[in-house]
Amino acid sequence: MFTALVTSMERYNADKYTTGGIIDPTKTKTGLKEYQKVIAVGGSVREIKVGDLVCINPTRFAVKEHKENTL
Repeated sequence: MFTALVTSMERYNADKYTTGGIIDPTKTKTGLKEYQKVIAVGGSVREIKVGDLVCINPTRFAVKEHKENTL
């Protein structure tokens, strides 16, 4: 965790709609929010502290929990 951050995994409570009433697939009830709260900070991370809000790309950086005996 030398240069890493650990953030919360907050999800949307309701589907978010774009202009025209179309559901944005990246902002559905199952989707993660782009802004997450920092829970832990690595030793080399500067200017970010526990409790700050950070913007992340959940599809790229979210680490799914591994279940034993699965691929």
